[in-house]
Amino acid sequence: MARKPGFKRKTFGGQGESLAIQFLRRQGLQILNRNFRTPWGELDIIARNRDTLIFVEVKARRTDRAGYPEEAVRKWKVGHLVRAAWLYTQKHPGLPDRWRLDVVAIRYSEGQPEIRWYQNISPVFS
Repeated sequence: MARKPGFKRKTFGGQGESLAIQFLRRQGLQILNRNFRTPWGELDIIARNRDTLIFVEVKARRTDRAGYPEEAVRKWKVGHLVRAAWLYTQKHPGLPDRWRLDVVAIRYSEGQPEIRWYQNISPVFS
């Protein structure tokens, strides 16, 4: 059976998201949703930490050939994430009004994942 184009990439991306969820739970975050689709793209992970919603973009790379994973979050991407996060808050009333954007970057070094968590990225990455 032939695989669809992009299948391996989607599988790898899903594994990265699962690893990020495990990491975020260990940091004390409550995971509310995963892969929330909007007209501006997908929110990989929506989490909560007390009175703050956290919208997490996950980037994973097997090698550094294309650069570090966090370098893929460019200004236009942050703009899309802000719009998507706003839409999520509108569709889910009753959640905290306070929210931020984070990036979890996963880089494999000698087969082992190295995880970096960038919190409140909008001023940094925009």
